[in-house]
Amino acid sequence: MSKQSKAPAGLRVLVRAYRVPVPEGARRPVGELLTWYQRSLDKALEAIWHGIEWRGDPKHLEKYGRFKVPVLPESAEFQRQLRRRLVESCPFATQWVDSVIRSAFAIMRAWRKRYLEGKARKVRPRAARRFARVPKQRMKVEGKSVRVTFRPGEYITVSWAGAWFEERVNGWELGEPVLKDDSVILVFEKAVEDQRCAVVGWDCNEFSLNGFDGQRFYTVNIELLVKMKERYEEVISKLQSAGREELTEKYRKRMRSRERDFLSKLAAQLAATFPNVIFAFEDLDKENLVSRERVPKERRKRNWRAPWLTIQRKVAEKAPVVRISARNTSRTCPRCGWRAKEDPGKVFHCKRCGLVMDRQKLAAINVWLRAVKKLGLKAELPPRFWELPEVRIEVRLS
Repeated sequence: MSKQSKAPAGLRVLVRAYRVPVPEGARRPVGELLTWYQRSLDKALEAIWHGIEWRGDPKHLEKYGRFKVPVLPESAEFQRQLRRRLVESCPFATQWVDSVIRSAFAIMRAWRKRYLEGKARKVRPRAARRFARVPKQRMKVEGKSVRVTFRPGEYITVSWAGAWFEERVNGWELGEPVLKDDSVILVFEKAVEDQRCAVVGWDCNEFSLNGFDGQRFYTVNIELLVKMKERYEEVISKLQSAGREELTEKYRKRMRSRERDFLSKLAAQLAATFPNVIFAFEDLDKENLVSRERVPKERRKRNWRAPWLTIQRKVAEKAPVVRISARNTSRTCPRCGWRAKEDPGKVFHCKRCGLVMDRQKLAAINVWLRAVKKLGLKAELPPRFWELPEVRIEVRLS
């Protein structure tokens, strides 16, 4: 996969990550390291959690609806004490302790952001899967291989020579690999000049993706995928009722395989159609969209079937992606700012300026406007934007 990372002004860092198996005979030392890393990470998360200071902030109350804001204990003194505690039980080089602390703070910062947005509860986060991020001091790149040292005299060597992605990373710099029980994720980075100034905003709907780039509208039809999943679900339901477990699992795997194939081709086609463009998507909360308390049963099924988040993830592997708040994108007039209190249906009618246009196109415009503002770019809607041409994009399947 590939994504965009932070970089100095005028540059952007591309990141690509590929998985390779752990070398034969190295699983025992890797397993020992992962066991210690997981325990130390849990201790670090526990210490940071108890060190959080909850402060009242009226600005956050207005913005996020939460008055008490968690402030992480990121002082140098706190980190020194935490490091001292973890070093006492570390049988490996001390740089691994620094890696544990960096990972723990990254997890806590991600939790804090989700908590403020109302997407996480006031519960200490945990590392669900075993991993270890290799510190720079414990890795040595030699040609197309890297040596990872656990402690003096104990190391493993991972090579990507002859791998299927070898040509894709020629000229790229190896970042910090991530160790897992059965594989190593190699992370490659490359700094390039940032020439991306165009933005395409996308509104995700049940049967289509509707886009806008300031000059024209775009429609991507995904009804073929949705209908395919419906047919497989009917077959799977009948097989479950008949107790045919083996066939049920076979059809489930086939459905997932065909969905992955469709979405991979869709992402590749979008990246090819829009080179040097930033894709802006709505930041959708799938948990709320399939919640039994908030959504009727029939609508829950349709929302579950729509692969919005997977589409965003696939596109993010090939191009930069920004996520924009989905709140009121289909209820706000982009011309005068008037906001409808109820769902406008298929056609939006502005009661202030009289604008009438398709709700899905309206949402795409609002996503585009918010993305342009978030990225600090200058762009204005053209006059009579509601009459701009529309381009239809079809996914080519073999």
